[in-house]
Amino acid sequence: MISKDMYRALKEIPRSTEKTTLPKLVEKRIMKTELLWDLIEEAINCNYISYSARNPHNDIYKMSFSLSELGQIEMEEYRRKVFSAVKSTLAVIISGISLIVSIVAIFVSSCGVQ
Repeated sequence: MISKDMYRALKEIPRSTEKTTLPKLVEKRIMKTELLWDLIEEAINCNYISYSARNPHNDIYKMSFSLSELGQIEMEEYRRKVFSAVKSTLAVIISGISLIVSIVAIFVSSCGVQ
């Protein structure tokens, strides 16, 4: 699964019909430039983004790229896992509130308060 930072970076990259470049992503200031640079390189290595033919000097700064199908799948998986974690946390909170209400109800009924 991808990290939160990778998700933030991939979220800013357009799908295959459009393309972007690293300077355009840096302008958005979504994270520190060095981290973004590393994440884009990692995304290329993991095939999360597809890029134009590399220039003769392999300069990532001049490449245009877009989100690949694998990148989209990884983003959807990340969203599902985050949503699942939120639902689990919410269930625990509701259970805790139910326990507290039950204890208060037992206490009130045993004390004869009406």
